[in-house]
Amino acid sequence: MKTLLTKVSFSILLLFCLSAGSLRASSNDPNPKIYVLSIGIGNEHVQYTIKDAKDIASAFFKMTKNENPLNIDVRLLSRREETTKLNIQRAMQDLSERDYKNEDLLVVFISALGKVANDGRYRLISSDYDPMYEEITTIDFKKDILAKLQYLSVNTLLLIDACQAGSNMTGMRVLRDSQSSLILSDLIQNTSGVSVLSSCGNNEYSYEANNWENGAFTAALLEALNNKAVEVEGGKNIHADNYKAVNDEWVEGSDGIISIEELIDFVKMRVPHLVKTIYSTGEQHPSFKQSDSLPSHTGIYRY
Repeated sequence: MKTLLTKVSFSILLLFCLSAGSLRASSNDPNPKIYVLSIGIGNEHVQYTIKDAKDIASAFFKMTKNENPLNIDVRLLSRREETTKLNIQRAMQDLSERDYKNEDLLVVFISALGKVANDGRYRLISSDYDPMYEEITTIDFKKDILAKLQYLSVNTLLLIDACQAGSNMTGMRVLRDSQSSLILSDLIQNTSGVSVLSSCGNNEYSYEANNWENGAFTAALLEALNNKAVEVEGGKNIHADNYKAVNDEWVEGSDGIISIEELIDFVKMRVPHLVKTIYSTGEQHPSFKQSDSLPSHTGIYRY
């Protein structure tokens, strides 16, 4: 069954990753650390949120098994008892307890359903959601997620793949209110100190399908991290690793490391094409808001 998601730019995969000098040797910090917290909240209206989170966590964990293993801490929250409102709030609070160093990077990935609640606030639906007690069984995205990340003393990247709860007719999920994507986008744009890669743009849906066994956004992220050669619109073939450092300058070429800039460029080109292969009229264009503190050449993954 193919499923349409309105993952309004939200697979929030909570990841801590290395900054530019992290994966590419740095004299400032010879042993930077990658912290990964991947959150996937299951729901009857979505099929792949849990798998999205598991796959992202697995991809980063794989770097601990390389010939030259990296210093990585991977945490996955995907079981029902792990993704209650309280436990996700605790996980966000735990981020402030870390002893971050200059070259460390935090990346957050959450895959979940989202909605604009009766109070007008954008909320993620936790595993213990009760519509009778919506305010106390949903995660306030601004208060519980963005505000917690905003003041951490570490470079932070948030990957967001959340979808609005919608109808489940013919295996399809759609936003009931397209304004929710605008509200979410406005929250992101008005939050400083956090770089955010969102799965779709204003008034767009985020899609998932059995063909990918993921959301389109997560599928493209995984392709990028593995430097997979794929087709995009116009029949062009691309892969993510396109630049390397030579004498402190960036030139065309591959170096075995995926930077944030390379990840974003790939995902922006790949997702629209991927969606069109299943949904001919579908439109999904990831967007990126960068903070001044996070260099675009920060290395996020070694494949």
